[in-house]
Amino acid sequence: MGEHMPIDLVLVRHGESEGNLAQSKSVKGDESAWKMDEFKARHTSLYRLTDIGRDQAGYAGKWLRKNVGAFDKYYCSEYTRAMETAALLNLEGPWISDFFLRERDQGQFASMSKAERLKQFSDEVVSKRDQDPFYFCPPGGESIANACLRVNRVLSELRNECPGFKVVCVCHGNMMWGFRLCIEHMNQEKYRELNSHAATKLVNGTIIHYTRRNPKTGEISATLDWMRIICPWDESKSVHPTFVRIHRPTWTNEELLKRVQVVPQLLNNTPDELKELKEGNVSAGEPDNTF
Repeated sequence: MGEHMPIDLVLVRHGESEGNLAQSKSVKGDESAWKMDEFKARHTSLYRLTDIGRDQAGYAGKWLRKNVGAFDKYYCSEYTRAMETAALLNLEGPWISDFFLRERDQGQFASMSKAERLKQFSDEVVSKRDQDPFYFCPPGGESIANACLRVNRVLSELRNECPGFKVVCVCHGNMMWGFRLCIEHMNQEKYRELNSHAATKLVNGTIIHYTRRNPKTGEISATLDWMRIICPWDESKSVHPTFVRIHRPTWTNEELLKRVQVVPQLLNNTPDELKELKEGNVSAGEPDNTF
């Protein structure tokens, strides 16, 4: 991710949608939205913004116009809630609708309240989601890891078409995590840690601003090295209200082994297998390439 990237890349999560509202009500025990046949039958890509969501989009647009200014390229997800948010930002445009920015596919979990998911799917499926939110794939859907492949496709396009530009993308919560994972080289342990804490949630209307420009000196670096994460409608929900330097971790051999040691080993070779290896008879130990 070198010097051909945009100088500024701004991501905006859409405002509160009908789906967000229905899920928040469901968590509080109100399943009324999911009992509406018309709402239940609506594909998640067609959710509109709520009045609160439209207000959040307005706040985001006002913040962008004041703190970032005009952009060179404007992208948005083709999902209804993202397009509505993009329009209500009241930026110059024109907008490019990109289906690679669509939300993570929830498969059979889509158009279903969290309570319904618990009823219809086994405890094993739900517990797998809680144990490994990074690799978990809903039945018929995609994991966060899968979604990162689409993010890399978008970043490749930006590298080719928007070098040195100022770019804004309106997308979705899971996709914004995908951008964070790819741009910041975030590992899955860090993702699990951040995604599980309320203080680091990317709430509706959140803005992530990546830049190659050092905010203190104005010097342009080869990579997107600085970021801030803003919630324009409630500053207390801003994860990083001012620019912070992105730390992309690397590890020594010793540090890698230390990370490995936290995972208990469950299987190992027998003494006879080790003896065969030492004697040069490796036929019995040929690997099963299934894994």
